[in-house]
Amino acid sequence: APSILWWRCQSAAKKKKVAKKKVAKKKVVKKKKAGGKKKAAASQKATEVDFEKAEAARLRQAQGDPYGFIVYLSIGVLALRFLDGSLSQASVCVRNSAGLVHSVFFPKAMLPIAVCFSRLYDFLWGLAILLGVMWLGLGYTFTPQILWLPLIVLVQLLLCVGFSFIVAYLGVIFADTQNVVAIGTRLLFFLSPVFYFARSHDGHVGIVPEEYLFIYDLNPLTRLLYAYRDAMLWGSAPTTETFSYLGGIVVLALIVGFWLFSRAEGRFAKYL
Repeated sequence: APSILWWRCQSAAKKKKVAKKKVAKKKVVKKKKAGGKKKAAASQKATEVDFEKAEAARLRQAQGDPYGFIVYLSIGVLALRFLDGSLSQASVCVRNSAGLVHSVFFPKAMLPIAVCFSRLYDFLWGLAILLGVMWLGLGYTFTPQILWLPLIVLVQLLLCVGFSFIVAYLGVIFADTQNVVAIGTRLLFFLSPVFYFARSHDGHVGIVPEEYLFIYDLNPLTRLLYAYRDAMLWGSAPTTETFSYLGGIVVLALIVGFWLFSRAEGRFAKYL
């Protein structure tokens, strides 16, 4: 009987120890869960703060003249869509016209050129509507510098044609060219002053540091947007530096693009 009593006491003591360990484990798990929830809440709060900062930065761009910022933004979006649409369609224009490509007497260089002119048609309608809203709706008074606009549009058209030759050539050889172009134009959206001020102008503070503006201005779309906004929005002539740089890029793109395309167009049929 004493041995049975001793065994029961030992068994009860073991059960108490196991119960205490289980309670301790539950407390540790609860603490970890609470800590995880706190970290998640802190991370979410930090994300919300970052979003609020980005939103505040965007709103600061429009301070003082919200309608002017809408016009500023619209010019950037129209020019980018012209370039984006031209390159995106040019990357598949040869593959989508396999029947014409197999025709011996068809000038295949007309395919990317036709794409650019079709996008030009859409761009001109958008530009005409924007100018009408600026004049009739917002009361803008255009200066004689608006006469630079046809030349700027011609420069962008030639730039699109030159790059479209290159993209059309690559689109025949590499099937994923359209996806790469889509990623590139999306990056271009953020690397160009479409929705923000790169340089300080008319009370708006530019977000690109002065020491990096030289590198930033190497982007041809950036120079095009400077020219469009000078003529349409600021009432000043585009700078000689802007036209010289764009002219050089246009000539280089047309020469390289047409050389690549014409050199390979005889072999397009075997890739299709």
